[in-house]
Amino acid sequence: MKTMKKMMVLVLSIMMVLGTTVVTSFAADPTGKVTVDNAVNGEEYTLYKVFDAKVKEGRQDQGEGISYSSTWLTTSNDWFAVDTKGNITITDAGKDTTDPTKLSAGAIAWLKTQTSNFTKIGDAKTAANNKVEWENLADGYYYVSTTTGSFITVDSITPNVTVKEKNTIPTGDKKQSDKDGDYANALLELNIGDTVYYQYEITNGKGSDKDIVLADTMTTGLTFDQNSITVTKDGNPVATDNYEVTGKSATGFTLTLKADYVKTLAESDKVVVKYTAKINANAVVDNATGNSNTATLTYSHQTSTDVVYVATYDFLLKKTDGTNYLPGAGFKLYDALTGGNLIAVAKDNTGYYKDAADVEIVVDSANGVNVRGLKPGKYYLEETTVPNGFNPLTTRQEVIVTAGQTSAPEVVVVNHAGTELPSTGGMGTTILYIVGGLLVVGCGIMLVAKKKADK
Repeated sequence: MKTMKKMMVLVLSIMMVLGTTVVTSFAADPTGKVTVDNAVNGEEYTLYKVFDAKVKEGRQDQGEGISYSSTWLTTSNDWFAVDTKGNITITDAGKDTTDPTKLSAGAIAWLKTQTSNFTKIGDAKTAANNKVEWENLADGYYYVSTTTGSFITVDSITPNVTVKEKNTIPTGDKKQSDKDGDYANALLELNIGDTVYYQYEITNGKGSDKDIVLADTMTTGLTFDQNSITVTKDGNPVATDNYEVTGKSATGFTLTLKADYVKTLAESDKVVVKYTAKINANAVVDNATGNSNTATLTYSHQTSTDVVYVATYDFLLKKTDGTNYLPGAGFKLYDALTGGNLIAVAKDNTGYYKDAADVEIVVDSANGVNVRGLKPGKYYLEETTVPNGFNPLTTRQEVIVTAGQTSAPEVVVVNHAGTELPSTGGMGTTILYIVGGLLVVGCGIMLVAKKKADK
């Protein structure tokens, strides 16, 4: 019997409640103290008194000399027995079959439904410096509820009880790729018009029992594909009634994993959200952080952000005769010195950008023209319209776009003036005429001289 009494006291002192932790204060006078250690800053913690307790001085450290009673629990149930004197003990069904020092799942679930019967100790406290404390507590059986989730465990059964926060907050990890795979946190360097593939991985925390909310926001240089969202767990689609997508627009969305679904997830379970966007003509050039995608994860009072970036680059094309601006030239852009693929572009009020429109790049200003939206690499300009009076380029001119560049490299294309060709026969014919004329004159002189000599 004595052994059973010790076991009962130990169980009541250490039992763990989903969403709560039961702790026992053992002060003869109201001088007991409960501390939540490892508390999550910003989260709320509430202390309740479950049962009254009477403690025999000097015996509490041995788990003896403690009796429990209650004004609200007056009859026995499956989990707790109440005798004719009002003393409360735990039933066999109330004990965990694998660890009798803990409550069974049924007892835990039942206690959670009885919160309204318990005595709330003051207002909820917000954790700061990873700690919450209550002092001047009377003898009793207490538990702590928290907005972080389901689990807090009891570490000791001393007059000053320290409760360790065991809940963990769900976390997120944002990655991107230029294809569906090989996701990483690294900067992507792409062309305007390319698709960016995003992956956001939500890792569930311990005891998570509330909505998990993902809010994704893109800068205007990215256009979100509103039909691209997929949600999976272990590679399998998550049923659509387990989450809700709201606020879809060209620059983002909000996705909420519903609390009822979150409660079914085990600690460290991963839910993967995938979606895509395209780099558009508003993309900032030569800037590693100009085109960003920010994911914000919210759980209870906790938020975290994760940002990934896309970069695209440009070059400045100028046309001269070797000294001065030369108007009237047009170009096409390729990815090879000969042959290769045409890099089609379109025109707007800031220059030309990579696009499927395929217009000619015309240099119409001494300041040059900007060609943007290109990933790092070598490109080649082919002259398609040559200024009047100037010789065309004989080969394509190389353009180098460098990864990480912070300003547009200047590319100068020079056309040289042509020279006037001789008229038909050229200068050689004129010389022949002159020489021939001189010969004729010479022959005439010689003929006249010979006749005179003959006479």
